Amino acid sequence: MQIIHHAVIAVIAILLLYPILGIHSLWIFVTGVLIDIDHYAWYVDKFRKYNLVKHNVFEAYKFFKKKKYKKHHPLLLVFHTYEFGFFLVVLTIIYPFYLPFLIGYLLHMSADMIYDMHKYSYKNRLRSIILTLLKKY
Repeated sequence: MQIIHHAVIAVIAILLLYPILGIHSLWIFVTGVLIDIDHYAWYVDKFRKYNLVKHNVFEAYKFFKKKKYKKHHPLLLVFHTYEFGFFLVVLTIIYPFYLPFLIGYLLHMSADMIYDMHKYSYKNRLRSIILTLLKKY
């Protein structure tokens, strides 16, 4: 799913939850949109493009936009895993301040899953770090 779609969903959630969460609802944007930074991290690691001046984020964006990643499936995107979601749930239970982060994450993941099931297959990403490591050994 494209970043703009996640941004629209996050902004709608912010507007709806602002009366309840106040200014803290803006944190929904962080996990609702910015967790896609793991796509960039995967791209940098996969193609060894560590020089961030020479190889900027727009190069990675074009790579994903043109769907060139399909031949590299399945992808392990760290912030899109069950473990990261579990971490946010535990963090929110201990520190309720993180509730907007959890809401943004759940919206992001729900949108991604719906998009993946409709457009591709739910199996186009690796959803667990632990299960991925167990399969390798």
